[in-house]
Amino acid sequence: MNRDHGILGTPSSPGTTSRLRTAATAAILVAATSVASAQLHQGDIVLAVPKGAIETGIFSPGSGEVVPERVFGGTFGDSGFAGFTANPGFDALPGTFAPGTRVGFDALAGLRRFVGDGLAPAPDAQLVVSFLTLSRTIASEPLAGFDLAVQSNGGFHRHLNFTLEGVGVPAPPAGIYVIELEMYSTDPSVERSEPFFIAFDFGAGSLARQQAIEWIAEHLLVPPCPGDLDGDGVVGGGDLAVLLAGWGGPSPDLDGDGVVGGSDLAVLLSSWGGACGP
Repeated sequence: MNRDHGILGTPSSPGTTSRLRTAATAAILVAATSVASAQLHQGDIVLAVPKGAIETGIFSPGSGEVVPERVFGGTFGDSGFAGFTANPGFDALPGTFAPGTRVGFDALAGLRRFVGDGLAPAPDAQLVVSFLTLSRTIASEPLAGFDLAVQSNGGFHRHLNFTLEGVGVPAPPAGIYVIELEMYSTDPSVERSEPFFIAFDFGAGSLARQQAIEWIAEHLLVPPCPGDLDGDGVVGGGDLAVLLAGWGGPSPDLDGDGVVGGSDLAVLLSSWGGACGP
């Protein structure tokens, strides 16, 4: 079942604390309450292009604001069909994109499962992402997704179908399943989004999903100024000390591979002496 408008089920908005937000999405995108409440849906992933690149966020109906966000939640079975959800959807206000262009996604990693202190491959599961006749299966590897037409007014509202399937087993085990995506536009003047994540609950519970969301936000979102680990606005000796203190562990992971090592040191050194921020 495909839906262009409305919400199929209502997954709770995950939200994360302000300390987990990155400066790359630090600016709050304000929309008039009367307009946004009629166009955007709580729980969906809101797309905006405030600075030439796609940014992702969530809509707060109470304030009428779109708050930048890069970790989202979904729940399989929220429509009554086990292993299926059409949430979260994707929303953009009229005028966001050029009419006649298309907006799509790519999967930057294979399907993974949250294991309490990290993400692990899920070889016994795959996620089918579909819309009408278009379909892609996220298994163990990254893959190119597909794109859909922007509305004639420059808005965008689509709910993709997410179906979790077992691989070699009748059904995948209960757990929190995570995909890492990137949004793109066929408009050459619009840059791709930063990587973002959707954590889907499959029989593990909302608490486990929230734990996964918080872990992802803390460990996998690249700092706004790569290398500035101590927050002093300059990449230098203090940041190197922080990196070395976490060597071999999961944080601070600058390259997103889940382990602090030589490639993270390379990221830090590439920014050595640079100033961060405006």
